[in-house]
Amino acid sequence: MDTCRMEMVLDEVRKGVLTEHKLKAIACAQGFFNGEQVSTLLKIFPSADAQLKALHILQQKMYALNTSSATSIMNCFTFSKNKLQALEIIAVAIRNPLKAAALENQFQAFYDEQKRCRAILEQASRLGCRAPMQSYGSNHGNPYPLGRPSYSNGLFTELELLMSEVAQNPRHTSANPSLSEEVHLPIPSILGLADTRAGCDTLLLKMLVVTSVVARERSSKPPCPSTADTGGCPG
Repeated sequence: MDTCRMEMVLDEVRKGVLTEHKLKAIACAQGFFNGEQVSTLLKIFPSADAQLKALHILQQKMYALNTSSATSIMNCFTFSKNKLQALEIIAVAIRNPLKAAALENQFQAFYDEQKRCRAILEQASRLGCRAPMQSYGSNHGNPYPLGRPSYSNGLFTELELLMSEVAQNPRHTSANPSLSEEVHLPIPSILGLADTRAGCDTLLLKMLVVTSVVARERSSKPPCPSTADTGGCPG
C-alpha cells in the first residue's frame, strides 16, 4: 500500500475509540499491506488480544513476508505465548519458512515453544506461501471506496455534530470562568446513552469535546485589560 493510502488507514484506525472501531477500520480497507505497515498498525492497539484480532484480519490483506518482516511483526508482542499465536497467523504468508532461523531464535528460552515454532514453520512450508508477492503498480487509490468507517459510525457522527454545535452556538460559553456554568450539555438527551459500555464512552467523549472547544475559545480571546486602566474587566 502506498504512503498516501496507508496514512488514510492509519487516520481511520487512530480515530477509533473502541477496539471494535479500530478493527472495523482495518477490515473495511481495500488493498494489501507490507510487513512494516502491518507492524505499524499493530502498535496502535493497546493489548495483545486486540493485536491478535487485528492480525487475523490483516492475514488476508498482507503481502508475502520475508524473515525480517515476520520477525518485526512478532516483535510487536511481549510474551512468547503471544508471539507463537502471531506466528500461527502469519506463517502462511512467510516465504521460505524453513530458512527463517531468526523466527526460531525468538523462542530460545523454552524448548517446548521452540519445538512448536519449528512445527508451525514446517507445516507452512508444506502448504506453501499463500500471500501475493508485493506489487508496486496496482495498489493505489482510495482504500475506502464505499466511504470511511468513521463517517458511518454513529459515535463519530454525533461527536462531529456536537463539536460543530458547540463551536457555533454562543450559549455554550460565557465570561464566567466556572466550567459548570460555561458548558450546557444536553443532559436529558444523552443520559440514555449510558446504558451500555459504548454509551458511557460516547457520553464521556462528548463532555471532553465540549471542554476542548471551550478551552480553545478561551485561548483565542484577547487578553482582558487591567483593572487599573478600565476600572474593571467587562462582563
